[in-house]
Amino acid sequence: MSSLHSKLDNLTHRIFTLEYANHLWITAFYLDDPEIHCELQALQPLTLPRDVALAKLQEDKLNDAKRHTRPYFHHPQNPIPALPLSFAPPLLPSPHTMLYGSKLDLIERRSMAGRRDALLTRDKGQSSVGSRILAAVVVGVLIGCVFAFISPDGLFTAAPTPPLIRHPKMVSSACESPEQVNALKVDILSAKEKNSELKKEVKDLMEKLRLAEQGKGHAQEQFLVLGESHKAGPFGTVKALRTNPPVIPDESVNPRLAKILGEVAIYKELIVALANTNVKEMLQLWFTNIKKVGIPNYLVVALDDNIEEFCKSNDVPVYRRDPDQGVDAVGKSGGNHAVSGLKFRILREFLQLGYSVLLSDVDIVYLQNPFDYLYRDSDVESMSDGHNNMTAYGYNDVFDEPSMGWARYAHTMRIWVYNSGFFYIRPTIPSIELLDRVANRLSNEPKSWDQAVFNEELFFPSHPGYDGLYAAKRTMDMYLFMNSKVLFKTVRKDAKLKKLKPVIVHVNYHPNKFDRMKAIVELYANGKQDALDHFPDGSD
Repeated sequence: MSSLHSKLDNLTHRIFTLEYANHLWITAFYLDDPEIHCELQALQPLTLPRDVALAKLQEDKLNDAKRHTRPYFHHPQNPIPALPLSFAPPLLPSPHTMLYGSKLDLIERRSMAGRRDALLTRDKGQSSVGSRILAAVVVGVLIGCVFAFISPDGLFTAAPTPPLIRHPKMVSSACESPEQVNALKVDILSAKEKNSELKKEVKDLMEKLRLAEQGKGHAQEQFLVLGESHKAGPFGTVKALRTNPPVIPDESVNPRLAKILGEVAIYKELIVALANTNVKEMLQLWFTNIKKVGIPNYLVVALDDNIEEFCKSNDVPVYRRDPDQGVDAVGKSGGNHAVSGLKFRILREFLQLGYSVLLSDVDIVYLQNPFDYLYRDSDVESMSDGHNNMTAYGYNDVFDEPSMGWARYAHTMRIWVYNSGFFYIRPTIPSIELLDRVANRLSNEPKSWDQAVFNEELFFPSHPGYDGLYAAKRTMDMYLFMNSKVLFKTVRKDAKLKKLKPVIVHVNYHPNKFDRMKAIVELYANGKQDALDHFPDGSD
């Protein structure tokens, strides 16, 4: 491809050299005629035919102007007498009339002879002009060919400078009127605006293409048709739209973070974890397994200086926020729940910059690349705290109230909560609204638990006095994105399920997290089948 571009540049350069040499020759040919020379210098036609045509047109205009200013042909020795208004020829010509008529004939013949001479003179002039132009063309072509042969890459060492290649409309400033200058400025401004619009369309198309390649199921179709009006299809074929469009990135929110994300993220998505010194051991095991799996797009948000230096010393991508008294006080000394609550404030900037985030606690063992198993068709895609199909994906729970007699049974819908320590969130308006709602409640309700608030805002519907969040959500596969209750209570005791390799295991149900994380690595990474046997199902 680069060789083709080089050949095209060389060819363009040679064409320019030939055309420009012809132009210089024809311009020089008319040095003795200032008006034609000035016109050619001002307009600078781009091609040889235009040079020739412009020179001929200018010569014709000058010849016509000279011809119209020449006096009519007549002999001063024989002036034409003025005829009286009452003049009328007699029935028979008198001698005087015959003499007068003969004078008129003589004048007419002399006049015709003069016009004939003028026409002959003009034809000769045009023939001379044609000969001059033909000679100029021949000589210009010959000189251009000689230049092209001697210097195949052009007369100049570099590409021709822009001032030499001039559009016919772009005449010198001395020849332009203010109206023409203003018109050109308007044209340039309009072209810049169109170019900006085209760049934006290209960027949008590239983003759609990326999402289309990553989408699964109906996600691609839903994204492409979003915002259009549609007729309802046949029965059983209608699918509602659930994929909201991403926000327009705003790098002014945090230019320093934008630069870091541009270097770390892949396809504008990455894993993000918050950490302080209290979780240093688990953090090291966390990023060690991420590196072992081969996941390059991850970032640690350091909440203190110790973690920042620790990450840099281990070649781990790290970001330290600008000083913030409210965040720094919790980040430096807060426990797990306190630190977990900070993520809803910190993640907002990531979404405003246009990045999708896979939020991760550090008590998670990575065994496969999670980006290979995401659907990306919802605002929030989260792992569940459920331990079987019913609790993870929802079920109909029948409530029994015997005192109601015939109506003793009431049906309810139940689902176990999403885990706020591992979820994928897209940069959409509902997603950012979710973060704002949770962060606001956590700041105003100090005793509230971030996971409970996260689920309440995500699931509670609109009702009198409350406007619910209209966000699309998806529950992750509980055997691929596994919580520690599923692993220790079910999977390790089932020979078939034990052969399944999860994507991640989140040690969220047990307090001795670090020991269990190491045992999970022994089982799935090192193949030690009895690595989990000595742990109880629950806590001691």
